[in-house]
Amino acid sequence: MKKQFKPKSWYIKMIHIGKSQLRIDEQSYRANLMALTGKRSCLDMGIPDLFKVLEFLKSKGFKFQARKTTNSTQKAAPTQLDKLRYIWITMNKQGFLRDGSDSALNKWSTGQAKRLNNGNAIAKLEWLQPNMLNALIEQLKKWHIRMLNEAIDHQYPTVALLSQEGRLSTNDHQAFVELDDYLKTSRNQESLSGIHNALSLILSHDRVTPKQAGD
Repeated sequence: MKKQFKPKSWYIKMIHIGKSQLRIDEQSYRANLMALTGKRSCLDMGIPDLFKVLEFLKSKGFKFQARKTTNSTQKAAPTQLDKLRYIWITMNKQGFLRDGSDSALNKWSTGQAKRLNNGNAIAKLEWLQPNMLNALIEQLKKWHIRMLNEAIDHQYPTVALLSQEGRLSTNDHQAFVELDDYLKTSRNQESLSGIHNALSLILSHDRVTPKQAGD
């Protein structure tokens, strides 16, 4: 039976928890990543590599509680409408929308769908044809990517300066180094969203003074 993998973000989260739980120092951690996958950062890995790293940490004593799901509680596969709503909700959480409500999504979607329906208005999202929903998802993704790029273009120089001045904590500095490498190689919606969220988190933390940077 084909193995069911979890989302990439789940593996990265578990690996970082395992690193902390096992108290692996940064140098040893990077060396193990290279030995196991040929890559120094989890962000550069695919799910099979991440799975390999997690299994290695488990072999070293990492323990975590995996929630089991029964057939009765398993969620159905997301629909196209679910995917459209997910992008909208994500954009709202990241501060890209003035109104992130369902009614605002309905207004935007039906307005955009009018172009795809020979100028005829469609009153509800549920009435949209699959090809229209696909077109709206792609349009919203492009809008999201554009907003993410603009936000990162503002965030990155600020975090880079803080890093150069030694005003980031050790963890934030290392996170920024990984993000910097990842940003150079990946520009898809998922990766940009993760980079934006990580930069936002770094910027939300308290700063250290330059003399503390080497502590």
